[in-house]
Formats: sequence, C-alpha cells, structure tokens
Amino acid sequence: VPSGNTAHYPAAPTKEGYTFDRWYTDEACTSKFDFSTPITGDTVLYARWMANVIGVKLHGYEIEQIGSGYHLKMDVREAIFEKDTAPLLVGASALFTNKEITTPLTTAPVGGETYYFAVTLEDAHGKEGHPDVYYTDKMKTNNDASAEEAEVEYVSLTRSPGGKYATVVFSYKPAEIVYTFEKGADASWEKGAAEVQYVVKRNLNDEKTFGLFDRIEVDGVALSASDFIAVSGSLDATLKSSYLETLASGAHDVKIFFKDGVAETKLTIKEAADDGDDGGDGANGGSNGGSPQTGDSSQMRLYLVLIVASLLVLVAASLMLSVKLAGNGRRRM
Repeated sequence: VPSGNTAHYPAAPTKEGYTFDRWYTDEACTSKFDFSTPITGDTVLYARWMANVIGVKLHGYEIEQIGSGYHLKMDVREAIFEKDTAPLLVGASALFTNKEITTPLTTAPVGGETYYFAVTLEDAHGKEGHPDVYYTDKMKTNNDASAEEAEVEYVSLTRSPGGKYATVVFSYKPAEIVYTFEKGADASWEKGAAEVQYVVKRNLNDEKTFGLFDRIEVDGVALSASDFIAVSGSLDATLKSSYLETLASGAHDVKIFFKDGVAETKLTIKEAADDGDDGGDGANGGSNGGSPQTGDSSQMRLYLVLIVASLLVLVAASLMLSVKLAGNGRRRM
C-alpha cells in the first residue's frame, strides 16, 4: 500500500471450526483496525476468530417442582462446538405453556400435553460486540435433546445483537403414563374375611412403579402406614383386615397415587353372612357354612324325585317280569 493511502478490505479468511470476526491491530485483538486510516508505515493486522457453536446437547430425567413452577431436571446440558470449545454458561428455564416463554406452568405436567422451556447460552469471557463464540444457524438443526419418557424438539433460536447470548427454545411433551390394576380391581370384601390385595402396574418402565408410589386414599381419606403393606413387584399393596373392618358396608372409592399418575377402582364391603346363610365369598376368601342355598335345595329335591321314580320303574318292571315267567310255567304243565 503506498504511504498515505488506505488499505483495501481483504476477503475474510477461513478457519475450520471458527467464524472470522474482524481485523485488529494487536495480537490480543482488543483494538479494531479502521480501514479508512491512511497507511504511513509497516502495519501488521491480526485476525480474530470465534469458536462455532453448532447445537445444544441435553438430557432431562425428572420433573421437579420449585416454588409454584415446574422444572425439567437435567444430567446433561452443554453446548456442541464444531471443533474447539470455549467457556460457555448454559442454563435452563422452568416449563412454560407457550412457546413465547411468557406463561409459566403452575400445575403438574400432564402426559400428552406440550410445554416449552428455554436454554440460554452465555459467552463466559466474551462481551456484547466482542464475543469469543459464534452461534451458528446449525443450532436450528443440530441439537441433541432428549428426556426420559418424553419428546423434546427444537422450536426457535434467538441471538443477542452483540453475540454474547443465545436462547434456544425446546418443546417438551411427556408420555401418557397409565397405571392399571393387575389384581384387585372392583374387589369385594366380606367382614371377617382376610385382607384385600392390589397389584398395580405402570405402562412404561414398570420397574419404577414402587419407587413412584405416594399414598393410598379411600373415599378421599389417606390411609396411614399401619393400614396397609406395600412392597415392590410393580406395586403390591395389601389393605389390612383391621382397617377394612372400619369401613361401612357398600361401595368405596379406592385411589392409589403415584408421583406421576393414579390408579382408581371400587371396593365393595359386605356384612358377614349369618350362620344360616351361605356365607358368601369375600375378595380374598370367605366361609361357606350353614344350609344350602334355596337354589341348591330345589336341585336336591329334583334329584331325589328322579331317584325314587327310577326305583319305582325298576320295581314295576321286575314284578311284570315275574308274572310273565310264572304264566309261561303254567302253560308248560
């Protein structure tokens, strides 16, 4: 460049895994070079590079309530760099009901519904207008986001004007969790009988069922720990007979609560049968004492009539045969 003239802006250089920022007059890249400045002597320029961020990697494993909000707890939350890394702070918001991240979720997430959260990235050492990283458009398609029993998908990317910050919004759709009774649904129990047993299974990852168990309610009242026994094996819960004796005769609502769902059924309590009655069967047993039921008595009478009638027919046939033989004997004489 002739002395006193200005330098032409050269084509931007390239470097794998980086985006070119601009030319600086010092090696630390703190003083920008002004290409409108006349060149009056030897001048060395330095290229400043920003490490390319091409995505976000995260994995959520559990929903946690903090205050009135709900958060997706994560065991992995980090930026994906194209090549070399740079210091970044990566945070995540609570769950929201809209993709604009303006309406917080204040009730527990429901399976099958879609919610949203934001992941924020902050250049730890850079500053607005002088970042050490560059948030590329690849962040729209190159994310590695997942969660236990849920779908996580990219929604949007925004970047601050000076390049220090970026926000990536993801959708979060938990799977529908269903708890069903493998044993004990619509059970009936007769006073004086043994306990009532329930076995409840989870439609996904049943091995988690026992660990997610919370409580049992009957007619909206939570049972105390002394009223039942709960063990693993899906969930194996047994209502003690001492508790069942306290319930009035009739139908009762039984709900077994888990941290992410509930199983519901009916339980019918019956009065103990009198000595003269059939006794009936309870949910897990019962006695059959006293006289037979009316229907059984009618059948017994019918059997007796048929037996007597059969005997009469045999006797009559025998007599007729005897008379016939006697008559044949007289004719031979």
